[in-house]
Amino acid sequence: MSVNKGVKQLAGRLAMIRLGAFLLGSVLLIGCDSEHIDAAQGLPAQKLAHEVSITDLRPARQKLDQTLSVNLTDCQYGSYQLADHYRTPGRVAILTRYLSNELPEAYQAMAFDLHNFTIHINNLAQLVDLPSDDYQPDDQDGTRLDDFVVGCSQDDLMGGYNLAEVANALPPLIAVADLAVGDKVFHARVIRSPDAQFWAHKNARWDALMNELVLAIGAQLVAEITTEPTI
Repeated sequence: MSVNKGVKQLAGRLAMIRLGAFLLGSVLLIGCDSEHIDAAQGLPAQKLAHEVSITDLRPARQKLDQTLSVNLTDCQYGSYQLADHYRTPGRVAILTRYLSNELPEAYQAMAFDLHNFTIHINNLAQLVDLPSDDYQPDDQDGTRLDDFVVGCSQDDLMGGYNLAEVANALPPLIAVADLAVGDKVFHARVIRSPDAQFWAHKNARWDALMNELVLAIGAQLVAEITTEPTI
């Protein structure tokens, strides 16, 4: 075995160990199936007697806690998808309440289809070396720091992001939703970069952050729906 090959294999094993430790921490953080969390604290009260109608058409895989990939060469490496089966109310119920409260009355009778709603933690920056603020572009391709994609650039349902979107090198959380009215699809995406203080006290602050992500998605969707003239 060559020295270079041995070094690469060792680096791969170390990365796998680091990913495993991260994923174990994620599992410990989000709890297990037998533990349900009351996530209602801090949420706005329901204002209306009737809720908007949202049909949950998310693929079954989006409802699972899962590691997207353990392959170092895969763009999904380091990204972990969060389910919400252990939270009451879940993210779809929170979104339904928000839209019921915030959409004007004229929209209340509309039927909405939820095609996607994912939340990911992306830990890639903790597993591999990424460009920092002093990143210098390659003269040949002109890539800027703002354009440097972490994760999968072709599909934001995989938890990818641009380095310019985050405030620090700690794992960000990325929420994405696609909500349809008839043949019109509204896309929303929110990213948060918790700081070291958050991660040091994550157990006490996790639910508030999850609710914040869902409500921010709801706010984007309301803005898009109410400014769309064709529905």
